[in-house]
Amino acid sequence: MLDLNLDHLERMTDAVGLLQHAKLSIPNPDYGYCTDDNARALLFTTLALERRPGDSQLERLGAVYFSFLQAAFQPNRGTFHNLLGYNGKWAHEAGPGDACGRALMVLGALVGRGPNGPQRLAAKGLFERAMPLVEGLTDLRPIAGAMLGLASYLKRERSKEASALLEVTVLRVSDQIERNEITVWPWPEPFLTYENARIPQALIAAGRTIRDEAVIWQGLRALEWLLHLQTEDGQFVPIGNRGWYHRGGAKARFDQQPIEAEAVVAACCEAYGHTADTRWLKGLATSFAWFTGHNVSGLSLYDPRTGGCRDGIGPDGLNQNQGAESTLAWLCASLNFGDLAPTQAPPQVVELSR
Repeated sequence: MLDLNLDHLERMTDAVGLLQHAKLSIPNPDYGYCTDDNARALLFTTLALERRPGDSQLERLGAVYFSFLQAAFQPNRGTFHNLLGYNGKWAHEAGPGDACGRALMVLGALVGRGPNGPQRLAAKGLFERAMPLVEGLTDLRPIAGAMLGLASYLKRERSKEASALLEVTVLRVSDQIERNEITVWPWPEPFLTYENARIPQALIAAGRTIRDEAVIWQGLRALEWLLHLQTEDGQFVPIGNRGWYHRGGAKARFDQQPIEAEAVVAACCEAYGHTADTRWLKGLATSFAWFTGHNVSGLSLYDPRTGGCRDGIGPDGLNQNQGAESTLAWLCASLNFGDLAPTQAPPQVVELSR
Protein backbone atom coordinates (compact mmCIF):
# COMPACT_ATOMS: atom_id res chain seq x y z
CA MET A 1 0.00 0.00 0.00
CA LEU A 2 1.37 3.40 -0.97
CA ASP A 3 2.04 5.84 1.85
CA LEU A 4 -1.14 7.87 1.43
CA ASN A 5 -1.63 11.40 2.72
CA LEU A 6 -5.04 11.51 4.44
CA ASP A 7 -4.78 15.14 5.60
CA HIS A 8 -7.40 16.43 3.16
CA LEU A 9 -9.78 13.56 3.87
CA GLU A 10 -9.51 14.42 7.57
CA ARG A 11 -10.05 18.10 6.79
CA MET A 12 -13.23 17.35 4.83
CA THR A 13 -14.65 15.07 7.54
CA ASP A 14 -16.51 16.24 10.62
CA ALA A 15 -18.63 14.41 13.22
CA VAL A 16 -21.55 14.11 10.76
CA GLY A 17 -19.70 12.83 7.72
CA LEU A 18 -17.72 13.87 4.69
CA LEU A 19 -18.53 17.26 3.18
CA GLN A 20 -19.09 17.26 -0.58
CA HIS A 21 -17.20 20.30 -1.81
CA ALA A 22 -14.22 22.49 -1.11
CA LYS A 23 -13.14 25.97 -2.12
CA LEU A 24 -9.57 25.26 -3.10
CA SER A 25 -8.56 22.99 -0.21
CA ILE A 26 -10.95 24.54 2.36
CA PRO A 27 -14.15 22.56 3.11
CA ASN A 28 -17.27 24.35 1.83
CA PRO A 29 -20.28 23.68 4.10
CA ASP A 30 -22.72 25.43 1.73
CA TYR A 31 -23.32 22.17 -0.16
CA GLY A 32 -23.53 19.90 2.86
CA TYR A 33 -23.01 16.17 2.60
CA CYS A 34 -24.12 13.36 0.32
CA THR A 35 -24.50 9.61 0.67
CA ASP A 36 -22.66 9.10 -2.62
CA ASP A 37 -19.41 10.59 -1.27
CA ASN A 38 -19.71 9.05 2.20
CA ALA A 39 -20.17 5.66 0.55
CA ARG A 40 -17.05 6.29 -1.56
CA ALA A 41 -15.19 7.20 1.62
CA LEU A 42 -16.38 4.06 3.42
CA LEU A 43 -15.25 1.98 0.45
CA PHE A 44 -11.81 3.56 0.68
CA THR A 45 -11.44 2.93 4.43
CA THR A 46 -12.72 -0.65 4.00
CA LEU A 47 -10.22 -1.42 1.24
CA ALA A 48 -7.40 0.40 3.04
CA LEU A 49 -8.05 -1.54 6.27
CA GLU A 50 -7.77 -4.74 4.25
CA ARG A 51 -4.20 -3.70 3.54
CA ARG A 52 -3.50 -2.07 6.91
CA PRO A 53 -5.55 -3.96 9.55
CA GLY A 54 -6.10 -2.23 12.86
CA ASP A 55 -5.13 1.26 11.64
CA SER A 56 -6.85 3.50 14.18
CA GLN A 57 -7.19 6.50 11.84
CA LEU A 58 -8.89 4.42 9.15
CA GLU A 59 -11.15 2.74 11.70
CA ARG A 60 -12.21 6.10 13.16
CA LEU A 61 -12.95 7.62 9.75
CA GLY A 62 -14.76 4.49 8.59
CA ALA A 63 -17.01 4.61 11.65
CA VAL A 64 -18.10 8.16 10.73
CA TYR A 65 -18.91 7.22 7.14
CA PHE A 66 -20.77 4.06 8.15
CA SER A 67 -22.87 6.03 10.64
CA PHE A 68 -23.77 8.43 7.81
CA LEU A 69 -25.03 5.53 5.67
CA GLN A 70 -27.06 4.18 8.57
CA ALA A 71 -28.69 7.60 9.02
CA ALA A 72 -29.34 7.90 5.28
CA PHE A 73 -31.30 4.66 5.08
CA GLN A 74 -35.07 5.05 4.92
CA PRO A 75 -36.54 1.82 6.32
CA ASN A 76 -40.12 2.72 5.33
CA ARG A 77 -39.07 3.04 1.68
CA GLY A 78 -36.15 0.63 1.69
CA THR A 79 -33.90 3.20 0.03
CA PHE A 80 -31.31 5.86 0.87
CA HIS A 81 -31.45 9.61 1.13
CA ASN A 82 -28.60 11.28 -0.72
CA LEU A 83 -28.31 15.00 0.06
CA LEU A 84 -28.00 16.24 3.63
CA GLY A 85 -27.78 19.97 4.25
CA TYR A 86 -25.31 21.42 6.72
CA ASN A 87 -28.43 22.30 8.74
CA GLY A 88 -29.11 18.60 9.27
CA LYS A 89 -32.13 18.33 6.94
CA TRP A 90 -32.37 15.75 4.18
CA ALA A 91 -33.41 16.92 0.72
CA HIS A 92 -36.44 15.29 -0.88
CA GLU A 93 -35.49 13.27 -3.95
CA ALA A 94 -37.49 11.19 -6.41
CA GLY A 95 -36.58 7.57 -7.01
CA PRO A 96 -33.42 5.57 -6.31
CA GLY A 97 -30.36 7.08 -7.96
CA ASP A 98 -26.60 6.73 -7.95
CA ALA A 99 -26.40 6.95 -4.16
CA CYS A 100 -28.40 3.74 -3.75
CA GLY A 101 -26.13 1.79 -6.07
CA ARG A 102 -23.07 3.25 -4.37
CA ALA A 103 -24.40 2.36 -0.91
CA LEU A 104 -25.06 -1.23 -1.98
CA MET A 105 -21.59 -1.39 -3.53
CA VAL A 106 -19.80 -0.37 -0.36
CA LEU A 107 -22.01 -2.32 2.05
CA GLY A 108 -21.39 -5.44 0.00
CA ALA A 109 -17.66 -4.70 0.04
CA LEU A 110 -17.75 -4.30 3.82
CA VAL A 111 -19.51 -7.65 4.19
CA GLY A 112 -17.23 -9.42 1.72
CA ARG A 113 -13.92 -7.80 2.54
CA GLY A 114 -14.22 -6.05 5.89
CA PRO A 115 -12.85 -7.43 9.16
CA ASN A 116 -15.17 -9.49 11.34
CA GLY A 117 -16.74 -7.35 14.02
CA PRO A 118 -19.78 -5.20 14.86
CA GLN A 119 -19.47 -2.95 11.80
CA ARG A 120 -19.42 -5.88 9.39
CA LEU A 121 -22.45 -7.44 11.10
CA ALA A 122 -24.31 -4.12 10.98
CA ALA A 123 -23.36 -3.72 7.31
CA LYS A 124 -24.70 -7.20 6.57
CA GLY A 125 -28.03 -6.34 8.17
CA LEU A 126 -28.28 -3.01 6.35
CA PHE A 127 -27.31 -4.56 3.01
CA GLU A 128 -29.98 -7.24 3.36
CA ARG A 129 -32.66 -4.69 4.26
CA ALA A 130 -31.69 -2.54 1.26
CA MET A 131 -31.26 -5.41 -1.21
CA PRO A 132 -34.85 -5.30 -2.56
CA LEU A 133 -34.24 -1.83 -4.01
CA VAL A 134 -31.97 -3.42 -6.64
CA GLU A 135 -35.03 -4.34 -8.68
CA GLY A 136 -36.08 -0.68 -8.85
CA LEU A 137 -32.77 0.62 -10.21
CA THR A 138 -33.02 1.79 -13.80
CA ASP A 139 -29.73 3.53 -14.67
CA LEU A 140 -26.72 1.44 -15.53
CA ARG A 141 -24.23 3.02 -13.14
CA PRO A 142 -26.21 2.35 -9.96
CA ILE A 143 -27.03 -1.09 -11.36
CA ALA A 144 -23.28 -1.68 -11.82
CA GLY A 145 -22.70 -0.54 -8.23
CA ALA A 146 -25.34 -2.99 -7.01
CA MET A 147 -23.75 -5.80 -9.05
CA LEU A 148 -20.38 -5.10 -7.45
CA GLY A 149 -21.97 -5.04 -4.01
CA LEU A 150 -23.78 -8.33 -4.59
CA ALA A 151 -20.63 -9.98 -5.95
CA SER A 152 -18.65 -8.86 -2.89
CA TYR A 153 -21.40 -9.93 -0.47
CA LEU A 154 -21.49 -13.42 -2.01
CA LYS A 155 -17.78 -13.90 -1.36
CA ARG A 156 -18.56 -14.61 2.29
CA GLU A 157 -22.30 -15.11 2.51
CA ARG A 158 -24.68 -17.63 1.00
CA SER A 159 -27.96 -16.13 -0.10
CA LYS A 160 -30.45 -17.35 -2.70
CA GLU A 161 -31.94 -13.86 -2.87
CA ALA A 162 -28.58 -12.17 -3.49
CA SER A 163 -27.60 -14.80 -6.08
CA ALA A 164 -30.92 -14.39 -7.91
CA LEU A 165 -30.63 -10.60 -7.92
CA LEU A 166 -27.10 -10.79 -9.29
CA GLU A 167 -28.24 -13.13 -12.07
CA VAL A 168 -31.10 -10.76 -12.96
CA THR A 169 -28.93 -7.64 -13.06
CA VAL A 170 -26.24 -9.38 -15.10
CA LEU A 171 -28.89 -10.42 -17.61
CA ARG A 172 -30.23 -6.86 -17.84
CA VAL A 173 -26.83 -5.36 -18.62
CA SER A 174 -25.76 -8.21 -20.89
CA ASP A 175 -28.99 -8.01 -22.89
CA GLN A 176 -28.62 -4.25 -23.19
CA ILE A 177 -25.16 -4.68 -24.67
CA GLU A 178 -26.54 -7.11 -27.25
CA ARG A 179 -29.39 -4.74 -28.15
CA ASN A 180 -27.10 -1.72 -28.63
CA GLU A 181 -24.07 -3.49 -30.01
CA ILE A 182 -22.63 -2.85 -33.42
CA THR A 183 -19.15 -3.89 -34.58
CA VAL A 184 -17.52 -0.64 -33.48
CA TRP A 185 -19.66 -0.05 -30.38
CA PRO A 186 -19.67 -2.95 -27.85
CA TRP A 187 -21.47 -0.92 -25.20
CA PRO A 188 -24.89 -1.14 -23.49
CA GLU A 189 -25.88 2.47 -24.28
CA PRO A 190 -25.64 4.66 -27.40
CA PHE A 191 -23.54 7.15 -25.40
CA LEU A 192 -20.74 7.42 -22.84
CA THR A 193 -21.07 9.69 -19.83
CA TYR A 194 -19.37 9.49 -16.42
CA GLU A 195 -17.64 6.68 -14.55
CA ASN A 196 -18.04 4.49 -17.62
CA ALA A 197 -15.55 1.80 -16.63
CA ARG A 198 -17.67 0.82 -13.62
CA ILE A 199 -19.92 -1.09 -16.04
CA PRO A 200 -17.27 -3.47 -17.45
CA GLN A 201 -15.80 -3.81 -13.96
CA ALA A 202 -19.20 -4.98 -12.69
CA LEU A 203 -19.63 -7.42 -15.58
CA ILE A 204 -16.22 -8.98 -14.96
CA ALA A 205 -16.75 -9.21 -11.18
CA ALA A 206 -20.27 -10.59 -11.54
CA GLY A 207 -19.22 -13.03 -14.25
CA ARG A 208 -16.46 -14.33 -12.01
CA THR A 209 -18.95 -14.76 -9.16
CA ILE A 210 -21.55 -16.66 -11.18
CA ARG A 211 -18.83 -18.40 -13.24
CA ASP A 212 -20.11 -17.22 -16.58
CA GLU A 213 -17.26 -16.79 -19.04
CA ALA A 214 -19.52 -15.16 -21.65
CA VAL A 215 -20.35 -12.33 -19.25
CA ILE A 216 -16.69 -11.92 -18.30
CA TRP A 217 -15.82 -11.75 -22.00
CA GLN A 218 -18.41 -9.00 -22.53
CA GLY A 219 -16.84 -7.00 -19.71
CA LEU A 220 -13.29 -7.50 -20.96
CA ARG A 221 -14.20 -6.54 -24.51
CA ALA A 222 -16.08 -3.43 -23.37
CA LEU A 223 -13.16 -2.39 -21.16
CA GLU A 224 -10.63 -2.91 -23.94
CA TRP A 225 -12.74 -0.79 -26.29
CA LEU A 226 -13.17 1.91 -23.64
CA LEU A 227 -9.43 2.03 -22.94
CA HIS A 228 -8.65 2.37 -26.64
CA LEU A 229 -11.25 5.10 -26.99
CA GLN A 230 -9.82 7.09 -24.08
CA THR A 231 -6.11 6.78 -24.89
CA GLU A 232 -4.31 9.26 -27.15
CA ASP A 233 -0.56 9.10 -27.81
CA GLY A 234 -0.05 6.97 -24.74
CA GLN A 235 -2.01 9.31 -22.43
CA PHE A 236 -5.34 8.71 -20.76
CA VAL A 237 -7.91 11.22 -22.06
CA PRO A 238 -11.28 10.58 -20.39
CA ILE A 239 -14.58 11.60 -21.97
CA GLY A 240 -15.45 15.15 -20.81
CA ASN A 241 -18.73 16.08 -19.16
CA ARG A 242 -19.31 19.06 -21.48
CA GLY A 243 -21.42 17.04 -23.90
CA TRP A 244 -20.10 13.50 -23.23
CA TYR A 245 -19.83 11.20 -26.26
CA HIS A 246 -22.82 10.08 -28.30
CA ARG A 247 -22.42 7.37 -30.91
CA GLY A 248 -21.73 9.02 -34.25
CA GLY A 249 -20.82 12.33 -32.62
CA ALA A 250 -17.65 13.93 -31.31
CA LYS A 251 -16.04 13.13 -27.96
CA ALA A 252 -16.21 15.99 -25.46
CA ARG A 253 -12.64 16.74 -24.43
CA PHE A 254 -13.49 18.70 -21.28
CA ASP A 255 -14.23 18.69 -18.39
CA GLN A 256 -12.25 15.56 -17.58
CA GLN A 257 -13.10 14.11 -14.18
CA PRO A 258 -11.10 12.00 -11.68
CA ILE A 259 -13.92 9.47 -11.18
CA GLU A 260 -13.44 8.17 -14.73
CA ALA A 261 -9.71 7.59 -14.21
CA GLU A 262 -10.37 5.82 -10.90
CA ALA A 263 -13.04 3.60 -12.44
CA VAL A 264 -10.64 2.55 -15.21
CA VAL A 265 -7.96 1.72 -12.63
CA ALA A 266 -10.46 -0.43 -10.67
CA ALA A 267 -11.73 -2.16 -13.83
CA CYS A 268 -8.20 -2.94 -15.00
CA CYS A 269 -7.48 -4.49 -11.59
CA GLU A 270 -10.57 -6.67 -11.93
CA ALA A 271 -9.56 -7.67 -15.47
CA TYR A 272 -6.00 -8.48 -14.43
CA GLY A 273 -7.25 -10.46 -11.44
CA HIS A 274 -9.12 -12.78 -13.80
CA THR A 275 -6.74 -12.97 -16.75
CA ALA A 276 -3.24 -12.14 -15.41
CA ASP A 277 -2.79 -10.42 -18.78
CA THR A 278 -0.21 -7.63 -18.43
CA ARG A 279 -1.98 -5.38 -20.94
CA TRP A 280 -4.39 -4.53 -18.11
CA LEU A 281 -1.43 -3.38 -16.02
CA LYS A 282 -0.54 -1.01 -18.83
CA GLY A 283 -4.08 0.37 -18.84
CA LEU A 284 -3.95 0.73 -15.05
CA ALA A 285 -0.63 2.59 -15.15
CA THR A 286 -1.76 4.95 -17.93
CA SER A 287 -5.01 5.90 -16.21
CA PHE A 288 -3.33 6.27 -12.81
CA ALA A 289 -0.64 8.50 -14.29
CA TRP A 290 -3.41 10.88 -15.41
CA PHE A 291 -3.72 11.98 -11.78
CA THR A 292 -0.08 12.98 -11.52
CA GLY A 293 0.27 15.15 -14.62
CA HIS A 294 0.53 12.70 -17.49
CA ASN A 295 -2.55 14.23 -19.09
CA VAL A 296 -3.52 16.90 -21.64
CA SER A 297 -2.81 19.73 -19.17
CA GLY A 298 0.63 18.48 -18.15
CA LEU A 299 -0.29 19.24 -14.54
CA SER A 300 -0.93 17.06 -11.52
CA LEU A 301 -4.46 16.85 -10.19
CA TYR A 302 -3.10 15.31 -7.02
CA ASP A 303 -1.77 17.95 -4.62
CA PRO A 304 0.94 16.40 -2.41
CA ARG A 305 0.94 19.46 -0.15
CA THR A 306 -2.68 18.99 0.96
CA GLY A 307 -3.33 15.32 0.19
CA GLY A 308 -6.30 16.39 -1.95
CA CYS A 309 -7.10 15.98 -5.61
CA ARG A 310 -8.25 18.78 -7.89
CA ASP A 311 -11.71 18.44 -9.38
CA GLY A 312 -10.86 18.07 -13.06
CA ILE A 313 -9.33 19.40 -16.25
CA GLY A 314 -11.16 22.10 -18.19
CA PRO A 315 -10.27 23.98 -21.37
CA ASP A 316 -8.50 26.63 -19.27
CA GLY A 317 -6.56 24.16 -17.13
CA LEU A 318 -7.18 22.61 -13.75
CA ASN A 319 -10.20 23.16 -11.54
CA GLN A 320 -8.31 24.05 -8.36
CA ASN A 321 -11.07 23.01 -5.95
CA GLN A 322 -10.38 19.76 -4.10
CA GLY A 323 -13.73 18.14 -3.44
CA ALA A 324 -14.53 14.83 -1.76
CA GLU A 325 -15.32 12.87 -4.93
CA SER A 326 -12.03 13.80 -6.57
CA THR A 327 -9.91 13.18 -3.49
CA LEU A 328 -11.48 9.75 -2.98
CA ALA A 329 -10.94 8.90 -6.63
CA TRP A 330 -7.23 9.56 -6.09
CA LEU A 331 -7.10 7.60 -2.85
CA CYS A 332 -8.94 4.53 -4.21
CA ALA A 333 -6.89 4.56 -7.41
CA SER A 334 -3.72 4.74 -5.32
CA LEU A 335 -4.71 1.62 -3.38
CA ASN A 336 -5.21 -0.38 -6.55
CA PHE A 337 -2.06 0.96 -8.17
CA GLY A 338 -0.06 0.07 -5.08
CA ASP A 339 -1.43 -3.49 -5.14
CA LEU A 340 -0.44 -4.29 -8.71
CA ALA A 341 2.74 -2.24 -8.94
CA PRO A 342 4.24 -2.71 -5.44
CA THR A 343 7.82 -2.34 -6.62
CA GLN A 344 7.10 0.47 -9.08
CA ALA A 345 7.34 4.07 -7.94
CA PRO A 346 4.22 6.14 -8.57
CA PRO A 347 4.40 8.31 -11.68
CA GLN A 348 6.27 11.51 -10.90
CA VAL A 349 3.98 14.35 -9.89
CA VAL A 350 4.16 17.06 -12.52
CA GLU A 351 3.73 20.54 -11.07
CA LEU A 352 4.37 23.25 -13.66
CA SER A 353 4.04 27.00 -13.33
CA ARG A 354 0.56 28.16 -14.25
